Amino acid sequence: TLYEEQVRVPLMVRWPAGLGAGARRREQAVSLVDILPTVRALLGREPGAQGEPLPLADDAPQRERPLYLQTDRSETPLAAVIEGGWKAVWSVSRGAGPTPGRLFDLQRDAGEAADLRAEHADVERRLAEALQRFESLPPPPAAD
Repeated sequence: TLYEEQVRVPLMVRWPAGLGAGARRREQAVSLVDILPTVRALLGREPGAQGEPLPLADDAPQRERPLYLQTDRSETPLAAVIEGGWKAVWSVSRGAGPTPGRLFDLQRDAGEAADLRAEHADVERRLAEALQRFESLPPPPAAD
């Protein structure tokens, strides 16, 4: 599924010597697409087309952006968008777009127990638009 108990996992990185000693903890959600741009930035290369380098310095700004999740490992493919403390999860069918889903306020309901779609249709609509923008992106170029 795309619910928090399966997608919210810690990312732990051990950098080579000289790249900042000591443990740091950040609450910022990141995506796996951010790993390659981070490594490329550390090597002095352009980050690439997808993802963003992770903020490594203590004073680095944390930019809020939508995070996209999807899975087709079940009978019903799922898609989700997380942004600004909100998360929407939809069932999706190829070519038909998302069907009405569920909306959660992750800051108040980390267990995703209360579906707030009816009370916050504007938020669900905004996240659905973000999902549509994501799905319309061209595929990433092959890694060099």
